Amino acid sequence: MRAIRTLLTGALLLAGLAGCAGAPGGGSSAAAPAAPVAGPASLEEGQTLGPLPQAFIPSEACGMLLWTVSAQRPIPVFRFVSGETAEIQLGGQIVPLTLVNVSGDSGFGVFEDQVFQSPDGLVVEVSAEFGVGFAGGAYLESGLIRMSDAAGWSAVTPAAGIAGCR
Repeated sequence: MRAIRTLLTGALLLAGLAGCAGAPGGGSSAAAPAAPVAGPASLEEGQTLGPLPQAFIPSEACGMLLWTVSAQRPIPVFRFVSGETAEIQLGGQIVPLTLVNVSGDSGFGVFEDQVFQSPDGLVVEVSAEFGVGFAGGAYLESGLIRMSDAAGWSAVTPAAGIAGCR
């Protein structure tokens, strides 16, 4: 189990560094695909989290990025920039999320336990433990993303990532 955790942590570090590297002004050096327009957030029909097209923390900001493993590689599925909205991709649509509650330890503009809500009632609970620190941030371990929609559907996704400031 420790070897898998170490491997996942290494993969997340590489993905995080690649996702945080950007051109001056905080943008990605490669043109990012246009984000799909936000639509109603629903977990019906087995919809799962999709990869985010904008997986970086902007310059002069703090926040968190969470990944999950799909097809043996990490994909970014949650982004929160402190003081702004968070976002996920669900059913091919970018869903903006507003922070509504926090608890636990904090650092880099985020808390270990955070609750977000979309305009149409999707509730997203994000929990992760602060792990090993690095210059400007810390790894997030043992993470979970719990989602529930207004119709009563729910889903849980394991995650890990980083919290930090640029």
